[in-house]
Amino acid sequence: MHERQMKLDGEWRFLLDRDGRYADAPPPDAAFGEGVIRVPGSWEEQGYGDEPPYGQIDTWTKVRDYEGAAWYRTTFSVGDEEPADVVGTAMEGVGKASAAEAGGQANAMVGGADDGADRLSAAVWMLTIAGARWTTEVWVNGAYAGRQDSLSAPHTHLLEGLIRQGDNALAIRVDNRMRLPLADSHIHTRHTATAWGGITGGVKLARLSPARIEDVSIAPDPEAGLFRCRVSAGGEIAAGDAVVATFRAPDGGTFRAAATFVSAGDANAGPGENGSARESHASASAEFVAELTCALGDAPALWSDARPQLYDAEFVLVRDGRMLDGTTRRPGLRRLAADGKRLLLNGRPVWLRGYVDCCIFPLTGYPVWDKAHYVRQFRIAKSYGFNHVRLHGWTAPEPFWEAADEAGMLVQSELPHWSAHYQPRGAEPPADVDAFLEAELRRIYAQLNAHPSFVLFAMGNELVEDNGHPRLNELVRLARELDQTRLVTDNTGFGQLPEQDREGDFFIPSFNWHAPLKTEEIAMPATDRDFSAVASLSAKPVIGHEHAQFAMYARPEEKFKYTGVLRPTWLETIEETLAGKGLAARIPAFIEATGSHQARALKEAMERARRTPDAAGVQLLDIRDFPGQGHATTGLLDVFWDSKGTIEPERVLDFNGPTVLLMSCRGRTLFAGGAHARPPPRLPLWRSALAERARGLAALGRRRDNRRRTAGSRGIARRRSRRDWDGAGRMRTGSRCRPHRARSPLGERRCSIRRRNDPQRLVVLVVPANEAFGRRRDRMDQRAGT
Repeated sequence: MHERQMKLDGEWRFLLDRDGRYADAPPPDAAFGEGVIRVPGSWEEQGYGDEPPYGQIDTWTKVRDYEGAAWYRTTFSVGDEEPADVVGTAMEGVGKASAAEAGGQANAMVGGADDGADRLSAAVWMLTIAGARWTTEVWVNGAYAGRQDSLSAPHTHLLEGLIRQGDNALAIRVDNRMRLPLADSHIHTRHTATAWGGITGGVKLARLSPARIEDVSIAPDPEAGLFRCRVSAGGEIAAGDAVVATFRAPDGGTFRAAATFVSAGDANAGPGENGSARESHASASAEFVAELTCALGDAPALWSDARPQLYDAEFVLVRDGRMLDGTTRRPGLRRLAADGKRLLLNGRPVWLRGYVDCCIFPLTGYPVWDKAHYVRQFRIAKSYGFNHVRLHGWTAPEPFWEAADEAGMLVQSELPHWSAHYQPRGAEPPADVDAFLEAELRRIYAQLNAHPSFVLFAMGNELVEDNGHPRLNELVRLARELDQTRLVTDNTGFGQLPEQDREGDFFIPSFNWHAPLKTEEIAMPATDRDFSAVASLSAKPVIGHEHAQFAMYARPEEKFKYTGVLRPTWLETIEETLAGKGLAARIPAFIEATGSHQARALKEAMERARRTPDAAGVQLLDIRDFPGQGHATTGLLDVFWDSKGTIEPERVLDFNGPTVLLMSCRGRTLFAGGAHARPPPRLPLWRSALAERARGLAALGRRRDNRRRTAGSRGIARRRSRRDWDGAGRMRTGSRCRPHRARSPLGERRCSIRRRNDPQRLVVLVVPANEAFGRRRDRMDQRAGT
């Protein structure tokens, strides 16, 4: 909790710096002209940028695009006439005549009765810029305040001695150019979130307390029924200052603990052997640390994917009974641990039914900051049976994590990293890239510490060759030091098993193509197959990487949903091609046929994973379509989280629910009683007794059949002609059992046999046309289905 804070959202003055004229200092007031922009929001959404010269056929196309620097400018006021904790917003009409005298200033008042000019000049303020890509630089009253460059966390700028009583000018320079060679990261590729620019999460200014809490790390311990906490403080901390932690349970129970601050040099490395963050980007330079343990009673509320119970936590810095500062968190009591090949959530096995989130936002082209969006997203995902999501090369905004905590989603986050910088094993990654990634790792762990949904972490997507990389191993060990309550691995997707010296608490190889498996085997219909050939190669939990990937036909009707800054230009090519070939009218049939096939193949691939005893889960690519890399319609849903009508959630739960009924059988399909046979009209169908007699008849004629086989019949005697039957429809004396072979639309072989002395009695035996039977097909034909 900060002593004073205000939001600076609203209308700002705005200027695109296309030629870099103002790279070192803010532009003069006159340079802004009439340019204005709303915060939060992107440049493209508000009409800034250039129209593309052509539409892309392998992904979507933005209606406008701009990569470069842009300037934001506003003003705010502080004084002693406003009460504490006032929240103000930037003023409407910036740049209009009504604000011209103030130079386009947006006014918001913050202050307190005890504020004086001298004390104000010594105050520390924090400016938070959320949703900026990639770098931000800040000037206050013409003085440079610093630079931030995170892709994973809000940009925070400490302003010391820069804010004065009365009017203050604030200028922010945002540059969305690719600062480092990390262009394939899904946070900003043209295939996914695009190279967006702007401030999409808002701007907030807070005055910090003279004595303040700077960081809180929480380590849940469900086995012991308690939270272990480490609180760091800075500023004017005095001897005897303490922190009081209060945890309110879902049922209303309240639990408290307190501890006195000591010098950071005298504090232990972390809060106990099960401790969480030992050091974060905030607490690393903190002067004082307090460690405390809060027990939660005899029956603490646990957080899980099935029942996500949350605690409301408050941490207060007190001195002589007075509150000096405070902050809040909303943690959950949970622990995801690796136990051999299994994952245990709070001591109970959990199987990860996951999908990959590739940072796809079809209306905005950037990750939205709307909690309702993510609440809907997780409600839909849960209805299809999913309890896990992997963020492919990105870390989501705060509203995502709030919704995930409440929904009970188990989330894997990643560094914004998909590159070949760590290949081969002996390669030296670029120093600036490596330093940036380590800083991002620290920022992510500090930002997400209290969120129980954050359980897994990886250093990026498909980063290594077979044997990993020593530097990624170091980053894994660093992540463990920062927080022992999360599981971590060196990368998602690449590296061969067995893992040799690769570091990781779990591994994510592909069940689609990791040796010895082959891609074409992923959905081969066979209920006795699984992925043990890969999953058994490690003694640690193994999760299937980007599982399945079955596409269906594109749906042109989706183009009407694109009402934002992106256009599905690949659909234009598809429609033109189909119209030119005269096939446009058949699109619904193509969608129906391929959608049905996709659902059946997905069911096979998911059930095969569930049959694998050594598998800890899968990450499906994807629950939604993927709009890039040629446009992959691999999802059960479209990119808007809407159903494509190919399969209902209830049917998906049959193979993706918490509990799934599985079968292991060498035959793909078994028929009892000839359910799919088509006997002649009015002929009764004999079952077991007749089948036994038919087998006996077949055995009597087998020797003769073998003598009379022909090359075209593969062991089946010639068909009898009409002269083999008498006038009453009976087989003439001497005629033998007559096998007849045909293939049904389902692909199985139907073998019918008429009794020698009574052709009105018929048995139909159905043999599945399956690879498992292919090696014995000749014998089965001869023996008429035995």
